[in-house]
Amino acid sequence: KMIDRYDAIVAMRNAPIEQKINIFGVVYQKETFHAIKTEIVSQVLESKHPESLKLIKLGLNDKDVFVRKGVVAATKKIDPSFMDDYEKLLLDSSYQTIATVLEKMCANFPENTQKYLDITKGIEGTSGRNVICKWLEIAAATSGDKKYVDQLVAYTSNSYEFLTRGNALTALRKLNYIDEKTVNNCIDACLSSNGRLAGPANETIKYFYAQSQYKKVILDNIKNRTGKSWEKDILYKLLQ
Repeated sequence: KMIDRYDAIVAMRNAPIEQKINIFGVVYQKETFHAIKTEIVSQVLESKHPESLKLIKLGLNDKDVFVRKGVVAATKKIDPSFMDDYEKLLLDSSYQTIATVLEKMCANFPENTQKYLDITKGIEGTSGRNVICKWLEIAAATSGDKKYVDQLVAYTSNSYEFLTRGNALTALRKLNYIDEKTVNNCIDACLSSNGRLAGPANETIKYFYAQSQYKKVILDNIKNRTGKSWEKDILYKLLQ
């Protein structure tokens, strides 16, 4: 059964590559379930064994989108010999794969960052605009152009749905950027009944409040807010 086959592969994680590589080659070619194929490639990603390199290439070019997505997610360091294989995934059918590959390719090959940004320019991504938020984050970090930060700030407003707002807040946190408009949008999100919006907003406001240079702007925003007193109580408690 599938779960037995998967458990058998997982059980080999600590086995020396020489003891399992031939088995992996046979199983990968026969297997149809994406999680098993992903597990196989994940176990050989750091290996330089010739058969491991073949499996990695197969995984990156697998017709199953879930295999490609899983291999990319498990990737830490990209071997330059696979640069072209990863680069092709910048236009993958999965927006999640595109966003992940973009981030990892720029981290592994920073000299090619502009090239990767050019390839993915204009791709918004999922309903949460995951690709464009990652794109803006990288563009802002590498160029210093404020227009990219301004767009992320705009995405934190209630003009956008919760997934986009959460992705934008996460990007701004990574950039360590916040201004009065972001504080206001973030605090509005903290009061949302939608936990998938309030969660990243709470994390973001606490992250910046922990930095002394941002305490005053956050406290002033809460103090000057109009609304129900219990909302302020929630916000002050959040900062404790």
